[in-house]
Amino acid sequence: MKTVVYQLAEPNGAYVGQAVIGPPDLDLTGYAARYRAENYAAAEANQDDYCFVSEEGFLEWLIAKGIVRPLPYQTLTVAIEHTGEHAYTPKHWPECPSCGHGRGEEEMGRVLHELNRAEWFRKCTECGHTWGHQDQPYMGDKPMLEDDGRYVEAGCVPYSISKVGGFPMEKVLEVCRERGWSEQHGMDEHEGISAARSFGLNVEFFRQLRHVEGRVTLRRVLDILPAGKNYIIATKRHWLPVVRGENCDPANTSLRSEVLNCWEVTEETQASVEAPA
Repeated sequence: MKTVVYQLAEPNGAYVGQAVIGPPDLDLTGYAARYRAENYAAAEANQDDYCFVSEEGFLEWLIAKGIVRPLPYQTLTVAIEHTGEHAYTPKHWPECPSCGHGRGEEEMGRVLHELNRAEWFRKCTECGHTWGHQDQPYMGDKPMLEDDGRYVEAGCVPYSISKVGGFPMEKVLEVCRERGWSEQHGMDEHEGISAARSFGLNVEFFRQLRHVEGRVTLRRVLDILPAGKNYIIATKRHWLPVVRGENCDPANTSLRSEVLNCWEVTEETQASVEAPA
């Protein structure tokens, strides 16, 4: 007798149970109607309030009736290793200039959305060395904008000096490094003032700060600063520049933050000095 292999599936495509063998051209629709009718009749005879039918139950019913029989099978587990030494590493990736064994996978680093800049580089698949760092537009249909220094890690002191003095950030960073600034630790207040004055800036304590009533918050200080001059404001572990009345703080420090110090940078000094050579 000719037989065929059946694999029942739910309407969503998920297979139900194991494969079975039965005669060709089974009237599964008719058998399903019989399965449902028999279950409903049995439930009524038992005075059951509910009767459940399912695809799994239908397959079990077909087997129990001898209409089909299970197909013997053996379960096997196969694992294809694709990590570690078996990972796919394209040979067309450039060879690592450090270890000479790994290949450089292209990765994206820091993204500066406001400047439409994304850092791209190669990272070695073996030793982790990175090289070829370059910025590209994050959104390809728009140009990149230049960084004025606001994204330099722990760079609030040199950034403030750059903004109030109108000096290139690169030059200010160079001077601040000589006085102990680093991206890991930043810079202390005393050395920051010294760096600002080395540019010829006249940095003086803003005396009206003493007359602020109550808690000296950033909001209250900004409210009393004359709009025509430049200032450096110090909060806890942070400096921010105010240029002719505009708060140029890239960190958007809370206006409720306590102000620890405020220095005025006079316009006359700024107009007559140049950055140190």
